[in-house]
Amino acid sequence: MNELYDDEPAISDPAQAMRLVDDESRRLRAMFATNGQALYLTWGLVWLAAYLVLGISSLRTTHGPSSAAFIIYSLLLLTGVATSIICGIKAGTGRRGQSKLKEMIYGWSWFLAFLGGMLMCAGLVRHLGLSGEYVATVYNCTAVLIVGILYMVGSVLADFDLPMFLGGVLMLVIGILMPLLSATVGFFIMAVVGGGSFLVLAGVVHACTRGLNRKRARR
Repeated sequence: MNELYDDEPAISDPAQAMRLVDDESRRLRAMFATNGQALYLTWGLVWLAAYLVLGISSLRTTHGPSSAAFIIYSLLLLTGVATSIICGIKAGTGRRGQSKLKEMIYGWSWFLAFLGGMLMCAGLVRHLGLSGEYVATVYNCTAVLIVGILYMVGSVLADFDLPMFLGGVLMLVIGILMPLLSATVGFFIMAVVGGGSFLVLAGVVHACTRGLNRKRARR
């Protein structure tokens, strides 16, 4: 028998076992709702601020965003990635075995995905000799693709999280549209539609969570 479970008392009462399962399910739903809300809020603010910086900078020059704007953009993205890692690791706190491992892997997947994606973009830009708006489009579409996929994956880690899944789908749709637009227009669309949508999702999840908590408190 696995040593991790040797000290745990055996449960012989089926009703007690079902209560434990229900309690664990409620705890997981509450935990993922909190983490999901933190992710929506974080990425909403990141997309809004980061792409407004790029958009405003690109309006002020004819050569696209300045180097300073790209540095600010990168730092904001790193903030979002760091928050995602923390939420993923936090979700596994107090859990054991495959569940804990799964949440920790998901958290670190944000770092690995962005690291791999940005290195891939750097290689493409150098190999193809891209410049100007083409560079911005490659990096932005890759970032949107990574976030969209990881949101969809995260939506099925516990009970299916529809808002999180829809947020991922929205990112993919925006990523498809961005190459068809000018870089400046794409920046503002990402700020308003991408950032705004995540902030709306954060508000919806917060309102739903408060409603459920009130119903439980009345029981």
